[in-house]
Amino acid sequence: MPFPPPIKESKMSTSAAKPTQAVLLGLPNSGKSTLFTRLTGRYVAVANAPLTTLELERAPLLVTDDPYEIVDAPGFTDLFASLSRGEAVREALAAPGQIIAILCLDANRFKQSLSLLLEVQTLGLPMVVALNMVEEANNRGLTIDAPGLADRLGVPVVEQRGGADDVSLLAQALPQARPARPEGLDHGAALGAALEIVAASLPVDCPYPGAAARHVLLGGAVADFFPAGPAPSDNSPALAAAAAARALPGDALSLLTNGANQWIDATCRLLVQQRSRHDRDILQLVARMSRSLVFGPPILISILYVTFILVVDGANAIAELLNARVWNPIHAYLSGVLPQGFWTDFLIGDYGVLSMGLANALLTVLPILSVFYLVFNTLEDMGYLPNLSVLTRRILGRLGLGGSAIMPLVLGFGCKTMATLTARTIASKRERFITIFLIAFAIPCAGQMGLNMSIIGRMGLSAFFISSLALVVVELAAGYLLNRFLSHTEEAEGFILELPPIRIPQPKAVLRKTVHRLYLFLDESLGVFILAALSLFTLDRLGILQGLKTVLGPVLEKFLGLPASMLDAVILLLARHEAAAALIIELIRKGQLDYRQSIIAVTLTTMFIPCFANVMAMTKVLGARSSMTIFFAVNLAALASCSVLNLLLQWYGQA
Repeated sequence: MPFPPPIKESKMSTSAAKPTQAVLLGLPNSGKSTLFTRLTGRYVAVANAPLTTLELERAPLLVTDDPYEIVDAPGFTDLFASLSRGEAVREALAAPGQIIAILCLDANRFKQSLSLLLEVQTLGLPMVVALNMVEEANNRGLTIDAPGLADRLGVPVVEQRGGADDVSLLAQALPQARPARPEGLDHGAALGAALEIVAASLPVDCPYPGAAARHVLLGGAVADFFPAGPAPSDNSPALAAAAAARALPGDALSLLTNGANQWIDATCRLLVQQRSRHDRDILQLVARMSRSLVFGPPILISILYVTFILVVDGANAIAELLNARVWNPIHAYLSGVLPQGFWTDFLIGDYGVLSMGLANALLTVLPILSVFYLVFNTLEDMGYLPNLSVLTRRILGRLGLGGSAIMPLVLGFGCKTMATLTARTIASKRERFITIFLIAFAIPCAGQMGLNMSIIGRMGLSAFFISSLALVVVELAAGYLLNRFLSHTEEAEGFILELPPIRIPQPKAVLRKTVHRLYLFLDESLGVFILAALSLFTLDRLGILQGLKTVLGPVLEKFLGLPASMLDAVILLLARHEAAAALIIELIRKGQLDYRQSIIAVTLTTMFIPCFANVMAMTKVLGARSSMTIFFAVNLAALASCSVLNLLLQWYGQA
């Protein structure tokens, strides 16, 4: 949304005792998090997809003895277009102390980035521009005159090509930050006078009068931007805005838009050169085919098949090799030196802390996740997932979901917790509830999907197909029923998804993200694996586990066709789904699960008992009551659907 120049500079107070807040601002997926990591050395998750950053990330930076706090804010397209989506950005800008903006311009989306720049500059904040994605833009035949842009804006502009010198130059430019003055930007005298009138009616300590005056002139309220800040005791800003708008030669929005578009077009004519590139055309063709209803499904199926082969033939082989060469010799040695009885059972028994705890986590699950994350992170880095979301758009419409639900659902295949938090951007409460329910229900997260492939791949491709088809069917059925029975009291929200360009994956970024995800798995799960083993060992010693199997075993067998030993895996779901998956692999190794039971086991563990982090995210977004409703509904639906699947498989003779 276009903006005029600021009427006066920010009145935010300064304090020499506190570090300067340097807030990274920019469009979604414009390289802010990558720049945050390179500036501060603190890694945060990045992906070639929007909505990757949801919360503020902060880290210190010292520039020639001056302390800064670098703040990574979520991407946004308009400060006021959707107030619910800009909450974290406004939180970053509302922090007390001196603030400067590091505006990340995406060279591949230069016009849209300039539009956001015109909006941010109305805040009056000192600014430094980081021109990101320069190398990628050059590869696509796009060249931008960075020095010319600096002259036209009156602020430092530093190109970011991925080198160490680039980020060092950006850090050195921070003390030179100053408010931007776009050369040649002209909205006309009438609009300038109207904004002056509205600004004069604002509270004297309004933190960003230029941006606030524009917002009020267009019909907004002062408190929209900083609800915790000062607010006028009367409606004088609204009255002033109404009077000023009547005096304009046209509507205010058109005047703002026309002036901004003229400046953006003139800037692009002066500073941008575009050459035709054959490889760019090929990548664009790949992106279009990925979104096509004709070519998209075959591409998706091909990707799943290749991933399946890599996990089953690659990751499983590595896991089996590690078990044979590492764990089996250790197990044999300890069996020989440990006294039979308690210590053998405690360390290397069925529920031993070494066998079920460390060995399962390090030698079974970790190799599988390593291979799967390499594949998944490659798809993320090349920008395939946003294109996949377009392909699924028509199906989601049948489930009563608008466009804003697309990315949270697709992100659920990466991490359900992050996807659930992303659903906060959905304005409709009804759509938000349906989306979060579907994320918690039958969508496997990246780790779960990789382990599912590993487990069920041992039974062949047909088993993987049946389990996947069952998950798709129950997910669509759940969405249809929720759409059918939840009341329609809200209008569908319009939503535009910015598609990042498909690019050739960057091996260094993919490898670094894979290592980061594996580190997070070990950091969060290794202790849980050991505690889960200790818990089962204790329950077994006390006879409680056997009692549960005696009572619940027949129920498992009658309704789900599973042996009583699967109860161990069901209990482990309370701790970590990865721990349950490792136990299922062990049951298959021992021949305790057949073809049909493996399908039921994988389908059940994908849906049953959402992980603890996801439940906490649901509670944060929907509240405790709705979160518990979803939790119990998901578990009942999982048991019911797996019971039906078991009957169908038995009917077809898959005993």
